[in-house]
This record gives sequence, structure tokens and C-alpha cells, in this order.
Amino acid sequence: MLCKTLVFYKLLIIMNDIHKKWKQFLLNEAGLSRVRQDLIDYDAAFITAHRGDLNDTSMCVYVPPSEEEISERTRRDKLGKKGKTNKRNNRELSAYLLSQGYGVKSVQGSYIENFGSIDPEKLPREVKEASYFVTNLNDDPEFFEQIINLGKRYCQDSVILVPKGEEGYLYGTNNTYPGLDQKETVGKFMGGETGEFMTRIRSRPFVMKEDEETKTYEKLPGKQRQAVKLMAKRVENQIEEMKENM
Repeated sequence: MLCKTLVFYKLLIIMNDIHKKWKQFLLNEAGLSRVRQDLIDYDAAFITAHRGDLNDTSMCVYVPPSEEEISERTRRDKLGKKGKTNKRNNRELSAYLLSQGYGVKSVQGSYIENFGSIDPEKLPREVKEASYFVTNLNDDPEFFEQIINLGKRYCQDSVILVPKGEEGYLYGTNNTYPGLDQKETVGKFMGGETGEFMTRIRSRPFVMKEDEETKTYEKLPGKQRQAVKLMAKRVENQIEEMKENM
């Protein structure tokens, strides 16, 4: 009798563990379903204008305007007070993407710097940056070219491009890894924690977490559309200038 009781008790523990894991699986699936479906339905990309060292332009293919120039443009265009450079650049990037008819979702990108290091002076640490998950809602044939040009404009090491239903890859947009106009496959995105999706870049985890619903230009209020057009035009002019000098 005691033996049967123990077996039944162990069975209850196993069933309870399976139930917990299934509930967690369902939570993960719910948090990831929109992103996963977008990756199946549309060409997509991950991009940011955030840079760690704003003063180092040695690897850039385009040197952006100085702080003084940007401050004057901001004052002249009446777009409000000058913010921090990374935040301002991300706002401009978002404006340009929206102006092109793309879907734009804010995500928190994070990766482990010094992944796997045991050097006490270079301990692994999580680095976060505000990024965008961009979907080609209207099948623009120049979508990837646009993303690549934006990566070069904002001196990003690379952008992540994901052809519809296929594996994603890094595309180099300055002269650091993986190299200007060079590609490296990163594979398909997989589920991580609830609301997260992840892949690996150079064997280290790279995680994105959704911050909000997808934005489109059509959903913006009238005043925001005007501001978006002004910022997008400025970025467009900078891209044209960059292309002329490359």
C-alpha cells in the first residue's frame, strides 16, 4: 500500500511539473506569436541608431552632422529641445521608417558583452539598447537597401535582415565586424523568456523584448505626422549626401 502511495505521489509531482511547463510554453507562444507571424509574412529587419562611442567615427562610412549643426536645425524646425544624441537619432530613424510605410515596433535589444570571458578585467555583462523591429508591410522592393543605408547613416556595425520566412543574417554597415557590405548568417529567431525572442551572434545570445505594439504612419495623429515628415526629410537628405560621397 505504501509503495502504491509513493508511486501515486511521484506521478502527481510529474504531472504538476508538466502542467507548469505547458502553461509557460503557452505564455511564451502568446508573447512571441505576433513577431513570429510577422517574420513569416513579411521581410523584416532589426536596426538601431544607438552607438556606444559617439565620438569615434573612424569606422564610419558617413560622418553625421556636428552637435552645433543639429542644434541649429532642431531650433529652426521647431521640433523641441535638443535631446541626448542617441535618443534623438532613434527618433529620426523611427520617423524615416514610418514615412516609408513600414511597420515599426520598439524593442529592447540586449546581448552579453565579453560573452564567455573569464578575464577579471573583461567580465561578461549585459548591454541593452533601444532598437526597432521593422516590417515591410507594403512589400517595398527597396526595403533591405533602405535598412542598409540607414545602418550606414547611423554608423552601425551591422543591421539584421530577415527575408520573409527565411533565416536572418547580419549585414555589415561600417568597417568593423562583420565588415562593410559583408554578411553572416544568424539563423532563425527562437523563443526565450515570455515576450522575448532570441538568436545567437558570434556564439553569444542576442535577445529582443517587445516594448509596444507596431506603429504605422497611418495611425499617427496629424501633428505627429508633420513632425515625422520633417525629420524624415532631413534623414533622406543625409542619405543622399552619403551616397554621393561613397
